Amino acid sequence: MVVQKDEGLAALIGLKTFVGKPDEAIALLKGRTFSLWEGGTRFNTGEAWAAAHLVRGRQHFAARQFNDALADFNTALQPPANLRAEQPGGAHAAELAYWIGCVNQALDQPEAAGQSWRTATATNEPAGNRRGNRITALAARYFQALAWQKLGQRDQAETIFHELVAAGIQAQKPADDEANSPSRQPANLRLATAHYLTGLGYAGLGEKKKAHTEFATALVVAPDHLGAKLALALLEP
Repeated sequence: MVVQKDEGLAALIGLKTFVGKPDEAIALLKGRTFSLWEGGTRFNTGEAWAAAHLVRGRQHFAARQFNDALADFNTALQPPANLRAEQPGGAHAAELAYWIGCVNQALDQPEAAGQSWRTATATNEPAGNRRGNRITALAARYFQALAWQKLGQRDQAETIFHELVAAGIQAQKPADDEANSPSRQPANLRLATAHYLTGLGYAGLGEKKKAHTEFATALVVAPDHLGAKLALALLEP
């Protein structure tokens, strides 16, 4: 009965992606036409599609199945019509461009890799105000910074990493209007994302212990925080 409703099914899709079952998440996304309207749901179909393909693409990348990874990262930006997605890729657009560059690098395609990383650096940061997820949107800056590193612009990247640490620490403080603003994220998700953002900054600066602590804290506060889980996995030896 729960998954007969869009938001119930959306929660199931998110959990499938989180536990590393993107095939099942993608099948669920393909099998339904979602009813979306302004202010009617917290579910972003484009981001759910991108997240599932991002996770599967990273699985392929880790297994050195680079062509499969590239297919997933590109497909993430091409949601099917039934999802009625407004922003293909959404908050994952810069992240996907970064990973596409990494795949092209692994396939010995330096020009394509460079173009993808330049795309990542030029990707506009999602506005983030529609659902009160400005802090979530800031995470895209991390992947822009990684792309700048790949392009040899280390100073540019380091500046962004410091900005992420500062923004994340600031966001860990209670917001004055949090209780009175229904458009904001749930308090636990906002706090978890703040720790995630701080961790991204520390990870970029090479402070892995601090980054690990921030990501682990994010998962304690919100155990289904996909970004923190994926970031933590990159820190593992």
